[in-house]
Amino acid sequence: MYFRYERIYDREKRQFITSEESKKTQIFNLIYIFLDLFSNKNIPTPSTWYDLPSLANFNVETDVVLLQNIPVVKLDILIDLKCIAIFARDKSDKENKDACDLYALLTYGNRPYQMTELLRKAIQKIMSRSDLLHHIAEHVLLDASKQNIVTNNLQKMLS
Repeated sequence: MYFRYERIYDREKRQFITSEESKKTQIFNLIYIFLDLFSNKNIPTPSTWYDLPSLANFNVETDVVLLQNIPVVKLDILIDLKCIAIFARDKSDKENKDACDLYALLTYGNRPYQMTELLRKAIQKIMSRSDLLHHIAEHVLLDASKQNIVTNNLQKMLS
């Protein structure tokens, strides 16, 4: 996809490697990182994205920050996009990933975020689904038995 950026990290070498190098490396040593990029190209975008207040007046000068010299949109925008994805995607593996991403952004983003109605609904959806809570515990906390921690953290966010 022309809007997707991929990096491959070799855990054993502790460095990024090329696609060619990854073919010679054991799969369990590889971490694939995908970044979906914004573009000024005229590309089809789901109309619901335009309805997001954080994107309605998007400005590269004010809404993009540098994290380790990589330009990234502000946390509220990432959260909004993940919330839309949770409601828009129909494949369960993508929904699981979106729930994990949203939980990680909220829990480990280390920045204040705005509790919007969309975010509140996304958190409520996650909390209503034991499969999503289990997936977050298993893939973010790396222990499926910590599902109660995920639930408690999400409840605190709603308070």
